[in-house]
Amino acid sequence: MLRLTWIRFYGVVKAHSITMNAEKIWDIDALGRSFGIEQYSRNAATGGWYTAPPPWNIAIDAYDSRDIQRFQGQPHGARVADILNSAKWRAFLISTLPNATAELAKNNSIQVELRMANDVITAIKASMRTVQHTEAGVIAAEEAATA
Repeated sequence: MLRLTWIRFYGVVKAHSITMNAEKIWDIDALGRSFGIEQYSRNAATGGWYTAPPPWNIAIDAYDSRDIQRFQGQPHGARVADILNSAKWRAFLISTLPNATAELAKNNSIQVELRMANDVITAIKASMRTVQHTEAGVIAAEEAATA
């Protein structure tokens, strides 16, 4: 165990916002284009990083193949391949990431719909004031005064 290198992989997505109907929402198309994998490695015995430490303070979801004999004899590339072929990493790519993207898209829709609903309510309130002023004769009196 003392000579092992611990490897961390992060699936990194950079979220950008766009404006739609005067509302800031997440650019879902840009999420897919921005997806990248970052790899960090550290010494198991000393805890020292071989690379720069990750800038992320996200809780780590660990994967352990428990295949000690093969693991200890593996070169770095084979260990990386094992991690990227693991059930946890595949689940992240197949399920977690698409589900999170779909949730952001749903939130975007709700946000835009709420904005539109608020705009409609504002327009109705303004129309109601106009109708009330017209019925009360306020608008007709103002028009006569300016004529």
